[in-house]
Amino acid sequence: QEEGHGWGDDFALYIDQARGLTDGSVAEVVALTRYSLDNSAYHTFSAYVYPWVFPMLLAPVVAWKGIDYSALKFVVTLCFVAALFVMQRVFRHRTGEIGALVIMLAVGLNNIYLGYTDAVLTDMTFMLAVFVALWWMDRVIVRGRLFGAAWQPLFGMGVLAAVAFNTR
Repeated sequence: QEEGHGWGDDFALYIDQARGLTDGSVAEVVALTRYSLDNSAYHTFSAYVYPWVFPMLLAPVVAWKGIDYSALKFVVTLCFVAALFVMQRVFRHRTGEIGALVIMLAVGLNNIYLGYTDAVLTDMTFMLAVFVALWWMDRVIVRGRLFGAAWQPLFGMGVLAAVAFNTR
């Protein structure tokens, strides 16, 4: 990873939301963002707040290290590595162990994906959440519990889909 941080995109609001979670100023973060956008000449460039899953993952780092871009990017990198392992679990049922390993390595060593770990953005966290939801869906389907009497597997699928949706 590179030193510092690129100054484009939505990272500032994610970090501000994480800071708001750590110091109890969530309402103030929302109010100030709303004020800034409502009084901006170009007020459609951002949302008042972004979904809370990623800021919740950043909050412990902000509480522990402050706004340290290297530490915050490490969260993104961990999500990417975890996503690769879950991706391998999803693909091995379709392509076998070797095929899944090849896919995992092709994605994991791809410079485009690696570049996304050098920014405090939701891309890799979303990738992880989607692959966890797909992995769970595979488990439910393979075990034949998609249309069974038990509601818990479907509830889990709904929760994981909601987490993925609320990551991005």
